[in-house]
Amino acid sequence: MLKLKDGIVSLFKKVVTSIPPDVEDAIRMAYGREAEGSQTKEVFRAILEQVKEARVQGKPLCQHAGVPVFWVGMPRSLSRREILDIIIDGTETAFKKIPAFGDRTEGEALPSIPVPVVFFEETDSTSLVVDLLINGADCENAGMFFSINQPFTGNFTEVKKALLESVSKRSNNLCSPCVLGIGIGSERTQIAALSKKQLLRKLSDNNAHPKLMQLEQELTEGLNTLITEFPSLNCKTAILGVKAATVNLHSFSYLVDVSVSCWALRRGRLIWS
Repeated sequence: MLKLKDGIVSLFKKVVTSIPPDVEDAIRMAYGREAEGSQTKEVFRAILEQVKEARVQGKPLCQHAGVPVFWVGMPRSLSRREILDIIIDGTETAFKKIPAFGDRTEGEALPSIPVPVVFFEETDSTSLVVDLLINGADCENAGMFFSINQPFTGNFTEVKKALLESVSKRSNNLCSPCVLGIGIGSERTQIAALSKKQLLRKLSDNNAHPKLMQLEQELTEGLNTLITEFPSLNCKTAILGVKAATVNLHSFSYLVDVSVSCWALRRGRLIWS
């Protein structure tokens, strides 16, 4: 299991120093949409330079770590307790080894190391699959929760309406350009975890549920029409993507949770056999 701990530390290193290709592609596309010579185009240019520099130099994209969240798909033959201990140990090692990470600048003392949140799921696979998401405090603070005061009728018209209104009103708190994960259901704990898990999805994927795919597309387009600036700068792309999922929909408990990630969407996967 020592090799697994090394894998967890390496996963942290990869996640904090680079963004996934699909996110970088979305940023490049947004850069191309902005007017030549505009301040917003320069912002996107600076973001792309920061991404390149972090990858080449092995430096964290962002010093803010928040609380790391893991999703673990594990064979039934493995011990959940043992895997959890290794993840906690690997997290502590990663925070100590990676310079200028963990809400501190180079040379500063390390603050308290957060205990990671870990979701487990037993699978029929012979491999252990570990997904890691790192979301800073500003992104966590930008998250939203609300209830739809109408029964669920089989479509997401009211969700779309409520999200367009709520998100556009809080646009200055969104860490734009950003990605939104949306969980829809009838139990608050479930949808909070579900909305966060949507941030693991590739921005280039298509939702298997046609109505949810339509909701994602309409929200992305609608929000980019409504949110025409990230603090003080006019822009054409404040929202890089929207990903949505449902769980346990109920006619009389219709709840929505929104998780937010800034452009530095720090996620990655480890497959350990």
